[in-house]
Amino acid sequence: MKTDFRQIAAMLLPFVPLILHGHASAQQQPTSATPTIQVNTDSLLIPVVVRDAQGASVGNLRQTDFKIFDQGHEQPVSGFTLITTESTKTDSPPSGAQSIQPSPANIAPPASNGSVPHASFRFTVLLFDDRHLNGAQLDEVKKAALQMLDQPLAETDRVIVLSFLGVNSGVARDPAVLKAAVMKMKPRDRGQAAHGADCPDINYYLADQIENQHSKIAFQTALQDAEACSPLQRGTGSDKGWETAQEQVVRAAASRALQIGDADTRETLQYIRDVVGSMSKLPGQRRLVLVSPGFLSNSTDAMSLMSDLTNTALGFQVTVSTLDARGLYGNAFSASEHGTRSYNAAATGQGIEDANDSERANKAVMADLADSTGGTFFHNSNDLAGGLRSLTMPQEYLYLLEISLKNVKRNGTYHKLEVKVDQDGMKIQARRGYFAPANKK
Repeated sequence: MKTDFRQIAAMLLPFVPLILHGHASAQQQPTSATPTIQVNTDSLLIPVVVRDAQGASVGNLRQTDFKIFDQGHEQPVSGFTLITTESTKTDSPPSGAQSIQPSPANIAPPASNGSVPHASFRFTVLLFDDRHLNGAQLDEVKKAALQMLDQPLAETDRVIVLSFLGVNSGVARDPAVLKAAVMKMKPRDRGQAAHGADCPDINYYLADQIENQHSKIAFQTALQDAEACSPLQRGTGSDKGWETAQEQVVRAAASRALQIGDADTRETLQYIRDVVGSMSKLPGQRRLVLVSPGFLSNSTDAMSLMSDLTNTALGFQVTVSTLDARGLYGNAFSASEHGTRSYNAAATGQGIEDANDSERANKAVMADLADSTGGTFFHNSNDLAGGLRSLTMPQEYLYLLEISLKNVKRNGTYHKLEVKVDQDGMKIQARRGYFAPANKK
């Protein structure tokens, strides 16, 4: 029997906070007076990571070094905070900056031999996207995770292995517990999936191109695919009725694929947001590492959910890093991926071009999640184990800039952001946009 993803999420998420705390015995301590991050509708937080030409993290910039553009218009930087890791050695923060340690621990670490009594926990949630990973990709991801977990964890490190389809290790430091959870993961059963059953077989990306982007090329290619697989027989001469019927077949297939894809993206982003919300109960540093092949997020609804997810992560001081589980990939795709694409699409290279465009679109959401929360996007590499290890390490320096939203029209529209640094040779990773808050009806 096929279990709906929403049912799984509904069953799992209410217990996530409880399971996250399952293995962490600790004593309640008074709340630290260290400043915490506040998010409200009158201001917008923009995390920024700056690196020099050699790729080293830069931590000596001042508020006056930054410029922020909202829809092309420069906005004054009203707030400026520098977040550093415990390992970063600085004598004093830049002038005007408030330097803090991320997420001060309100709960002391459990007592153990050689432990540091007042050290902060570092919580890492490894969230595996078994909802979208195929069997081969998941096998490679599992190997990488097992290899990464062979490395000993620090005394204050805690890890949670979590997946979209129900795997949950709870908070653990024991590699055996974490590895056992990794081994439980299986790819989603696609035996009853709609993909591959339609004629023509239109994926979410092509459906978006046809229905939302009104691409004539995508529509004509789908018509050719329909002719290759359709049981409808063309009449003699000019058969307008046949052409109209084929167009209706294509529109219907694109509409179904778009509805399925929109629902999939919505549920995926909502699940990630709920996991981030559950992590708010964890003391210490909080990092979510999403391991996924990516997914399309072009719709207005998806962009709004992304903005909401970013605000939630920033409010709960959760850094989201992402790993492209596909590693290095080329332009070719297998016959099983080809589906019912027409010979014309293969001969002209349109099928490969569509596949590449789809992959780029899927990667965009991964990059955006990382950039918007101060995390890192690991991609274009087959060293998945090395990537996982690197993503579990916090950024040395993270700037949190703030702009006022008091003069922004509250109409729920999307605003593009651009952050610039008044120094040559700097590479900037920053939030790319947000949805203006809408007035309550």
